[in-house]
Amino acid sequence: MMNDNGNIIIYGYGRYGTFVKSFLEKLKISSHVFRVGTFKSAVEPFLRDDMSPEAKEANRAYLGVLWREYVSTVEAARGLNAGAVENYANNLGPIMKTVDGSFAKAALKTGLVDQLSSRAEQSDYLISEFGKEKDGKSYNNVSYRRYLSAIEGVHDGADPNVAVITAAGTIVDGKAPAGQAAGGDTIAALLKKARLDENVKAVVLRVDSPGGSAFASDIIRDEVLAIKATGKPVVVSMGSLAASGGYWISAPADEIWASPTTITGSIGIFGYFNTFENTAAEVGIYVDGVGTTNLSPILATGIGPLPDSIADIIQQSIEFGYDRFLSVVGEGRGLDKTYVDSVGQGRVWIGERAKGLRLVDKLGNLDDAIASAAKMAKLEKYDVVDMIEKKTPFERILGNMSSQILAASGREDKIRNRRQGAVKTLIAKADEQLAFFEEFNDPNAAYARCLACE
Repeated sequence: MMNDNGNIIIYGYGRYGTFVKSFLEKLKISSHVFRVGTFKSAVEPFLRDDMSPEAKEANRAYLGVLWREYVSTVEAARGLNAGAVENYANNLGPIMKTVDGSFAKAALKTGLVDQLSSRAEQSDYLISEFGKEKDGKSYNNVSYRRYLSAIEGVHDGADPNVAVITAAGTIVDGKAPAGQAAGGDTIAALLKKARLDENVKAVVLRVDSPGGSAFASDIIRDEVLAIKATGKPVVVSMGSLAASGGYWISAPADEIWASPTTITGSIGIFGYFNTFENTAAEVGIYVDGVGTTNLSPILATGIGPLPDSIADIIQQSIEFGYDRFLSVVGEGRGLDKTYVDSVGQGRVWIGERAKGLRLVDKLGNLDDAIASAAKMAKLEKYDVVDMIEKKTPFERILGNMSSQILAASGREDKIRNRRQGAVKTLIAKADEQLAFFEEFNDPNAAYARCLACE
């Protein structure tokens, strides 16, 4: 059922990036890139003005699988003939001409919806199906927040536990709150908690991350290995994305589960930062000084240039990091390092293909992974517990106070109105870019991150 003035537009999947090589050159900003791997396209936006043939090849491969899975799922669910969804996506214009330019009628004609109706008619239908609320104004329903409140907090009973720990978002060094990023110290602390808890008999690490800091990824991996050393099985359940650093932390698990459309792999590493010596010189700013060692000039790097000798050191570190990444995967998956390199080099794989390449073990969802972990731990009865970082009472008070202050000052309404204004896209883009660069905080400036997957 859809509003008679609604629309369904199926864009398909695409991967389009913004390339800033010429832009940086115009500003005389020097980009310093260190990488290993044919397909490590993470830094291409800074080095090119278009997507490389290698990146296009890799992107077409996984996007094609995602599209085929989407099409087959929709056609099966809607009982449509094979090719109906692709025809709608590629020929929407001609289809609309047959229904006087109506998006809604085009969707109805194709079979993507069953009925077109107004909002009032939809409300009446829902009332007939589910009954009225007590006030009689609407149909019986529950808000999403209320629903979550009702189901969250699975109670830990007397049975042994299978602990579920989620690493979602970019992997960053240090701590990070859930929902913002996967802080290496934060995830490692949760894994350690599961390791030391005698009632936890198995751990499921749910990974939904494009990777990030190589250092933070290794901190998390160390805790996975520590859990395994105690004899507790560790099973990884991959979400929609478990690539690069996300795969780094997955590799040592006893078993890896992925969905057919999980984006994974991207076994590669890179370093990147800018210096502004030429930009500064344009406005008469220079850096000069003396140091006691050959490494001292790095203290001036930024406004000052990056010395070639230091660039060489960084490149060596990146190459070492890639070799270590190959070893991490090889050891965790029981694969020869040469073979890992052949499926690595930063290339992205889709879940079903990754299984064939032995990068994952089985295809399934989180429940399948939990059941497998329990079986490995020889548990017939068990409780599933989510291990999350709990806020202190003081942090909860501060969070509530900030919401109340915003509401009382009217600032909340102003923020809402601002977001609805004409500049909301620019503001959102600026916030997004700022958050993006803040995530690059690896102490060694080395990153196992799949930017092409995000």
